[in-house]
Amino acid sequence: MKKTISIHLMGINFLVEEDAYELIRNYLDRLKNSLKNSTDQKEICEDVELRIAELANQLLTEKKKQVISLEEMQQILATLGQPEEFLEDGESYESEIPPGTNSHTGFREKRLFRDTDNGSIAGVCAGLAAYFRIDVVVIRILFVIFGFAGGFIIPVYIILWLVVPEVRTNVDRLQMQGRPVNLENLREEFEDAAQRFSKTSKSFEREMRDKNSPTRQRINSVGSAVSKVFGLGFLFFGCLGMVMLIIFSFLDRELFPFNYSENALNFNQMSDLVLTDDSNAFYLWLGGFVSSLSIIIFVILLGSSLLFRLRSKWIKRTYLVLFIVATAGGLTCVYQGLKTGSDFTISGEYEEKVGESADSILQVKILPALKTNFVKSENDFNFDGRLFDIKDGKVLQSGIDIHYALSDDSKFYVYTEYSALGRTEKRAVDRSRHILHEIGITGNQLSIAPYYKFPKTDRIRNQSVRLTIRIPAGKAVHFKNHIVTSDDIRDSGFIDESGDYEHYSRHDD
Repeated sequence: MKKTISIHLMGINFLVEEDAYELIRNYLDRLKNSLKNSTDQKEICEDVELRIAELANQLLTEKKKQVISLEEMQQILATLGQPEEFLEDGESYESEIPPGTNSHTGFREKRLFRDTDNGSIAGVCAGLAAYFRIDVVVIRILFVIFGFAGGFIIPVYIILWLVVPEVRTNVDRLQMQGRPVNLENLREEFEDAAQRFSKTSKSFEREMRDKNSPTRQRINSVGSAVSKVFGLGFLFFGCLGMVMLIIFSFLDRELFPFNYSENALNFNQMSDLVLTDDSNAFYLWLGGFVSSLSIIIFVILLGSSLLFRLRSKWIKRTYLVLFIVATAGGLTCVYQGLKTGSDFTISGEYEEKVGESADSILQVKILPALKTNFVKSENDFNFDGRLFDIKDGKVLQSGIDIHYALSDDSKFYVYTEYSALGRTEKRAVDRSRHILHEIGITGNQLSIAPYYKFPKTDRIRNQSVRLTIRIPAGKAVHFKNHIVTSDDIRDSGFIDESGDYEHYSRHDD
């Protein structure tokens, strides 16, 4: 009874006797040690391990068994030769392969492969030539003759292309040539491959250095054609960008659309409403214009250089100047953008009491909307989902939020909360105090305008108006199209630019 061990050779699982495992492990260790100074150590070891796996699998298949014995492993390793054949320093190891075994014969498993390294299309002809040991030119001539004779050779070639495997390892190359797969032949194959690579590299290097060589001329022709195509493309887009820059910079075109609006803002209109001040707008425009112009000139100059093969020092210096100018313009835009963005950082609120009512019902009257300003108006824009207009130095903005709360006594109470953003809390509160909204209570009637306004000099800083209506228990607020009771205090509402009330129930969430 002998102990067996499961091993993996190139991802394939085998069962071997324990002493056979020790033999193969020692063999591979000796091989790695003998190749320690070789740059091809990894490749040779992988090829040898792959060959061992192939021979082991073949042996198990022929003998219809599952476990490889020590004697069978010795036979497999004998076909590959001794690892000491690779030693360069005179080192030696005691061989565990029985003496008298021919270690250089190997198995002559001649197989057909596609030789893509020496082939022109798929390596079929080169593989057949190597298999039958005849000149590849003869095979190619035969394919041409049979191709003209009947044409059947073409599908045959395609079938061989699909069926015959490609040479991937040095073991495959030796089998294709019908040579024994052993360490000596593997070493020769690696040396031949290195020589072929060196020869090909030197030949290619000589051709690339020779300006009149066909390879150099073909590469130059292709490079010139590609250069001209890219040059035309850069030149076209550069000129198009220059036209667009002139139109949008000097012809006062509308560039900044807002949601739900049929109109858009030009740069001056946008800067008056959003940017912090005139200097902020000027430097932002200047930085953007200079940066865009530099990039466009760079693209045009690059296209001209590729198209007309311009080569001079002033072009390189111009590229450097354009890069510096574009970077400076971009940094200016970033700084001015941060300056404006800082004015949107802090929120400020201001609340005031509108009034109160002791009646059992609070009747809401929504005042007429400024339809001439908000609907299809020449200055009708949308910002943050709210329509706005500019009139007499003030910004008119639509949309009133309404929240509900439970009153502490039997009276209705109405409060207005104004909010805005600013660089500091004081500035934000000042902006919120500048908001004007028409609202009032007379008896049991609450009048609400669907819009509010604030000075244009405050800029648009998310100004908003929110009403809080405190409803006593058992009482209700009546809108034209809805009734809100004390049971609905968690609900909310919104009066849009047309003066219509929309109710949002907590059950709709």
